[in-house]
Amino acid sequence: MRLYDLTNNYNEVKMMIEDGVGPSALEGRLQAIEESIQDKAQNLALLIRNLEADTEAIK
Repeated sequence: MRLYDLTNNYNEVKMMIEDGVGPSALEGRLQAIEESIQDKAQNLALLIRNLEADTEAIK
């Protein structure tokens, strides 16, 4: 998921809160966002490791 999509998801949650959506619906949406953030963080960590390995190989 792209950061742009995460921003849109947060905006949707904001609109849901403003519309008075119940906590159970918000919980599901927020959990999906949290999972997306965790996936994004893991992928970013792998990218950093790969770049570090490439840097060491070049040296």
